[in-house]
Amino acid sequence: MRSRGLAPALALAVALVAGAGWLLTHLLLDPPPVAPPSPPGDPSPRPCRVRVAVNKAGVPLPDAEVELLGAGLPLRRLSARTDALGVAGFEVPPGVYHPTGALPSFGLVQADRIRCQGQGEQLQGNLAFFDGRTRVRLRVTDAAGAPAADALVTTRRERGEKQRGASALHATGPDGRLELWLPLDATAYDLTVEAAGHLPATRAVLDGRPEQEVEIALERAAEIRPGALEADERTPPP
Repeated sequence: MRSRGLAPALALAVALVAGAGWLLTHLLLDPPPVAPPSPPGDPSPRPCRVRVAVNKAGVPLPDAEVELLGAGLPLRRLSARTDALGVAGFEVPPGVYHPTGALPSFGLVQADRIRCQGQGEQLQGNLAFFDGRTRVRLRVTDAAGAPAADALVTTRRERGEKQRGASALHATGPDGRLELWLPLDATAYDLTVEAAGHLPATRAVLDGRPEQEVEIALERAAEIRPGALEADERTPPP
């Protein structure tokens, strides 16, 4: 009776040993493929994570829309909203970016410049709003008279003793319009507008007007036909 009870157990043990031997032989003769290691110094660019802290008169501002404007034209725009602590998060490819935003009755004096070098950096920036004193309604058109969407608008403090040279960046909407609130004394500000394929244009904010409407019609930049420069260089002077 005892030999009958041992027979199934012995058969199971033999099967397990045989199976283990087959698996070991399979692994030795035909090992699974191994992914090659990443080459050292991989030049492939990696995106950066950017956190922008937003405050209004020094108080964190939750649920506010924040944009990152990429340097260069045509304009690149990335948008996010701040969390409960007033921080907005972005993931951006390599490049230079300027945080911006719009808040009724508040204006920007100066925005940080954020540079992603494509090494997966963790970057931080700040966006501070201050009481606005002058509201400017800006309308920008292109050389054909159509609304200039995504035109880059720089507000720069040119005159005055305080914060001379401070600047912030904005962008027009699909209708070519932008509403700005300028802090401090608005007489110290110039507006510079840039758009792809057009010459930049600058207008000074007028004195003593709490609300102003500014219209800027851009002029098309001169176009150089491909090969024109080479042809001119091959042509001998008269």
